[in-house]
Amino acid sequence: MKISVIMPYKKRLENIRMAFEAMAAQTMEKSEFEIIVGVMEYCEKYIAVCRQFIDRINICSILVNEEWNVAAARNAALRQAAGEILVILDADMVVPANFLTNLYDRHFSFRQRQCVIGQMIDYSNNTENVDSVEILPFSHYEKLLSELEREQPFQKDTRWHVEHNIPWAFAWTALIALPRTIVEQSSLLFDENFRGYGVEDLEWAYRISLSGVPLLLKHDVWGIHLPHARNVNSNQLTEGSNYRYFLGKYPGYDVEIVSRLGDFQGNISYMEYKKEIEAVAHNANNLLSVLNGKVKGITTLVIGVIQDRNGNYLSDSSLPAVFDMGEEVISMPLAGISLPFEDQSMEECFILPVIMGFSDKYKDLIFQECQRVSKKIQVKEK
Repeated sequence: MKISVIMPYKKRLENIRMAFEAMAAQTMEKSEFEIIVGVMEYCEKYIAVCRQFIDRINICSILVNEEWNVAAARNAALRQAAGEILVILDADMVVPANFLTNLYDRHFSFRQRQCVIGQMIDYSNNTENVDSVEILPFSHYEKLLSELEREQPFQKDTRWHVEHNIPWAFAWTALIALPRTIVEQSSLLFDENFRGYGVEDLEWAYRISLSGVPLLLKHDVWGIHLPHARNVNSNQLTEGSNYRYFLGKYPGYDVEIVSRLGDFQGNISYMEYKKEIEAVAHNANNLLSVLNGKVKGITTLVIGVIQDRNGNYLSDSSLPAVFDMGEEVISMPLAGISLPFEDQSMEECFILPVIMGFSDKYKDLIFQECQRVSKKIQVKEK
């Protein structure tokens, strides 16, 4: 088995029917790939759709009647995969007929250890509401796919038109491929603690990058995103909570800036942001950190602590004394433009003088974030 196509699914029957049609049209031999669907419902209509393709493609479905969780749906499918290469493909994507053959032959046939990110055409990146959708026949998308194949090469996905300073931030799992051995060796299942829309794919890609595997955007790997109903405000609420969870797991300047500015602006601004951090920390080898602990029994943040790589405090030698003895003090390498805490969850926040060394752009973001998480703010003077 060359390829296992992993799809998460719930209540998008017309979308997945189109996705199956695209898979049934693949030039790769039927015996060389499988489709494994993590289905978060017991649905006779879904099973009826699968029956329509029983002689054309190999579909394996794992059905569980649970609340929608895209990470759990993907994990259920991933655990059953037998293919050499895993293709994480959402049920709202249709791909050209040579998609699997091209992907395998050009990017994995020599056992390349890489994670390939493909173009998602007609994807709005959660920027506008979709209240209703016109259901079009597969022949409509088949024609579009054929036209795009003749038009290659192209870069229609907006991710291809900005700087790629944080590759994991552009790893959207609607279309990603990597060797199964990488997932197995590094235990790279999705984190099921993410809820609702967004970020679970970026955190998964972050762990892929930590394992030393390059994440590469490949223009010749592509598909068309199918329209479906979407509420942007609802999605952004869960996305914000999920970003805070991600930042709490992996505090760092790259996760921080993407959490606050998003994947596009985070990539564009990252190098500038790093330079400003190095300037206020006096040395590229120093860390600018946020401390979280208790002072006289109340939860407290300290923003703008300079530390060396061994964790020694450089900005204020008396700083550790402000925290209560015997209480845990958590140090996170963050400047403070994004914090992994809920609204008004801190009693007090101290902003140290080094923060004033940031440009207004980032200084304002830090003050806004501190106001979000803390009931009281004190700005320390030199």
